[in-house]
Amino acid sequence: MDWNRFLLAGTNFQIVFGVYVLASILYLIGLRVRTWQLKIVSSSVLWIGLVLNTCMIVSRWHTAGRPPFKTLYESLIFLAWCIVFVYLIIEILHKVRLLGIFATIAPVLIFIYSLSKRDVEIVNLPAALQSGWFIPHVLVYFIGYAALFISFATAVLYLFFPEKIRVTWSDLIGQEYLDFEIFTYKIIVFGFTFLTIGLLIGAVWAKSAWGDYWSWDPKESWSLITWLTYTVYLHLRYLKEWRGKKAAWFAIIGFLFIMFTYLGMNALPTSSQSVHVYTD
Repeated sequence: MDWNRFLLAGTNFQIVFGVYVLASILYLIGLRVRTWQLKIVSSSVLWIGLVLNTCMIVSRWHTAGRPPFKTLYESLIFLAWCIVFVYLIIEILHKVRLLGIFATIAPVLIFIYSLSKRDVEIVNLPAALQSGWFIPHVLVYFIGYAALFISFATAVLYLFFPEKIRVTWSDLIGQEYLDFEIFTYKIIVFGFTFLTIGLLIGAVWAKSAWGDYWSWDPKESWSLITWLTYTVYLHLRYLKEWRGKKAAWFAIIGFLFIMFTYLGMNALPTSSQSVHVYTD
C-alpha cells in the first residue's frame, strides 16, 4: 500500500479503512474463537464501518454537489459499501458468518486499490449523466455486483466444502447445516434480478439520452455477455449433471466477467469509443 497516498486520502477514508481492517481481523479470529461476545463485537464493528462508509459517501455527495458515482474512485468506495451492506443483510437472515471473512477483506482490498484511483479534483457530471435514471441505474447494478461477489465467495467455499458442513458457530444458538452450492444458486438469483433491472434501466436511460435503447457500446456489450453468462448458469443448473462443481465454476467465471466489465474496459482497443468506461 502507498502510505503517502493513504496519508493524503483524508480522515474519512482513513477511519473507514481502519474500521474495515479491524472488522476483518475480528472475523478471522472468529474462525478459532467461537464465542457469542466476539460475534456481537465483530458484527457491531462492521455495522459501524457501514455507517461511516455511508457518511463518507454522503460527504462526497455534498462536496461534489452531485451523486458520487461518476469516477472510478467514487464507484469503488460505493462498491465497498454495497458488499458490506448485502453481507450484513445475509448475516441477519442466514447467520452465515463464514462469509464475513470475504465481506470484510473485500472492502479493505477495494480501499487499497482505490488509493491509486483517487480523484485530485471533483469531476462534474456530463449532460448525459444529469438524469433521474443515473442514481437508480448505479444503485441497482452495484447491489447486483455485491450479491454476485457473495455468490463468488460461496462458490469458492463450495469447492473446498462440497458436502453440507455443520457451522455451529454461525448462529448465536443452535446448529446449522449449510450447502454452499444451493446457497450460491439462491444468491445468484437475487443478484441476477438486480443485474436484469439495471440492464433495463440502462436501456431506457439510453433511449432518453441518445435516442436508442442499445448502441453496442463496448461496456454495454460486456454487460450483456455477463448477463447471458448468468442466464446460462440458471438454465443449466436445472440439469443434474450441471450442478455441483460445474455450477460453482460457472459462478466464478461469471463474476470474473463482471470484474472485467467493471475494471477491464480500458484494456480494450475500443474503450475510447465508450461513454461508460471509467477514467482514472
